[in-house]
Amino acid sequence: MKSLNLNKKPLLLIAIIITLVTLACRAAADIPSASAFPVPEISQQSADKVEALLDDVQSQSGSFAFTITDQEMTSYLTLKMAENQESPPIENLNVVFSDNQIFVYGDVFVQNLGMKLPAVLVIAGRVDTNGTLQFELISAQVGRINMPAFVQDQISKATTGAMNSQFSKYLSGYRIDNLYIDQGMLTVSGGKR
Repeated sequence: MKSLNLNKKPLLLIAIIITLVTLACRAAADIPSASAFPVPEISQQSADKVEALLDDVQSQSGSFAFTITDQEMTSYLTLKMAENQESPPIENLNVVFSDNQIFVYGDVFVQNLGMKLPAVLVIAGRVDTNGTLQFELISAQVGRINMPAFVQDQISKATTGAMNSQFSKYLSGYRIDNLYIDQGMLTVSGGKR
């Protein structure tokens, strides 16, 4: 019968934990830090501009184009969350449009730990073959750790589902020809179906 050396097991466990943490930190390293993008001032005027741009699409009989800045989107989402919930899921929200992706920064309360941690969601936008605007969650992190696939799936359904339904509410009956996400702007153009 083989005897187990119990002194080696804690060392193996520590080595595995260090390896996993190192891998998680490397995976997080390619996402820009929230500190690279200062949180913009939230304004009702910026939020109203987003509503007006989206409402204006409904009055177009031909082609349309609109551009929303990340500051306007941050104001719009922050004020919408405040309207709809007593405690929003993300505090200190900051939406950044860069490099064909939408970065959503903020602080989330992690109940199991009893503390707030910085979080980042990376969302890609695309136009499908039917000319419909689609958003997809690429990654989700809380602190420096990537969220497991099943958690990302839940976050994806909540965030991208809300974004897709919000935009489709305004863009139903229209085809999207182009989507541009970069340098602090999201630009959408298209026309009546």
